[in-house]
Amino acid sequence: MKLKTNNYGNVDVRKKLPSGYVHVLGKRLAPIARRMGAKCFAPAFIGWEGNGRNFRPSLNGIVCTRNMAEKIRVDLERLDSAREGREAKQKRARELKQKRDNLLLAESIRVLFPFAPKGEAEVIANHAARIGSRHVGRVSGLDVEEQAYRATFAHVRHNYTDYEERLRYSYGHGKREICREEVAPQIKKVITAWQEGETA
Repeated sequence: MKLKTNNYGNVDVRKKLPSGYVHVLGKRLAPIARRMGAKCFAPAFIGWEGNGRNFRPSLNGIVCTRNMAEKIRVDLERLDSAREGREAKQKRARELKQKRDNLLLAESIRVLFPFAPKGEAEVIANHAARIGSRHVGRVSGLDVEEQAYRATFAHVRHNYTDYEERLRYSYGHGKREICREEVAPQIKKVITAWQEGETA
């Protein structure tokens, strides 16, 4: 049976479909149907969207024969599987790169701060990767040494000073900058100890 369309070239799926035709839900199915040689198909009209004078047809998927619908389903599964494979490969590549970056950052921290507590470099590097924000050193364009300095200073500020407590009870514009200035001597004491071996 020939597929009848409305004046817009769509098929109103709210009505009964012709025998042998089905509504396939999904986006961008028309190019797939054309690639697979479908002769009889049309966009599926499901209603109107918009408000006032700006109503426009709302489309979702296509209407096609049952055989073509099955072919499209198989092709979509193949495309999904291929996409999942690519995403898994990209994820593994990102994880390996992050691991390498963490090891490099931790090594740089150990070189710059040889008297830091054992295992502290790894803690700092992993935290910097997890947060991924500028204040812990992960900024595009910075060399690993600068990243190590920034990440270590941030770590000391948050874990070896009373910065968090000061920030919690401070008010007003610029309180973060003020609190950082206030704890600067505490940070310097810890950093010096980690660099030179003095008691913090």
